[in-house]
Amino acid sequence: MISSSVSNVNVSVQLGDTPPFALRFISVSTEMQHVLDISTNAESLNFQNVHRHLSLSLEHFWWRVGQDSHIQQAPHPPGKHVWGEARILDSLTLQGSFNKPQSESSSHSESVSVESNVRGLQLEVSETCALCFSRLLSLCNLDSCRKLEASEQPDVVPVPVLVDGTTSPSHGAFYFKIECNLEDVNVFTLSNVAGAVSLRVDTVKAQDSAESSTVSVQGVCVEPH
Repeated sequence: MISSSVSNVNVSVQLGDTPPFALRFISVSTEMQHVLDISTNAESLNFQNVHRHLSLSLEHFWWRVGQDSHIQQAPHPPGKHVWGEARILDSLTLQGSFNKPQSESSSHSESVSVESNVRGLQLEVSETCALCFSRLLSLCNLDSCRKLEASEQPDVVPVPVLVDGTTSPSHGAFYFKIECNLEDVNVFTLSNVAGAVSLRVDTVKAQDSAESSTVSVQGVCVEPH
């Protein structure tokens, strides 16, 4: 098992002629587990299944844009928005698990499960936020193009190999489950045409699996300001 955590991080950035912005979060922690199911007999050791579990937790994230964005501010009351706070996130938890059988005799099937929970999300859509975001995307695209040009060899897909040198067996059954939960989501927009408009959604629940897919939305409200 591997775990790590970082607390109280503040970053201020100025990219060319775009407005400055600052990022801050209180804490982020990650944990990864790797478990092997081993069956023993008189002749050899056999790996039956491989289990992997990964979790990520983020607490109180801010992204502020504009002048004086680097200055720390006291938290404002719930439901109140200060222009220039592009992204605010109270908490995010992400968990994923992966199970892969390594032998034909295993009773398990290959499966993937992902679950995410987001609470207290605020998004601002304004000209200042759009300028900063487009500049970040242009830098990311430029870096990706440079790496693509530097790589000349085609990708080689590795073949899983067991300890005894044989290839991993392929199982026909594959199961997956993806679940996403959003709670207390607020979107604030500002434009010269429509003015200021806010959108609030109390809860959003989405689930997708091999058997079914469901989406549930509750408490939608749109208000002009």
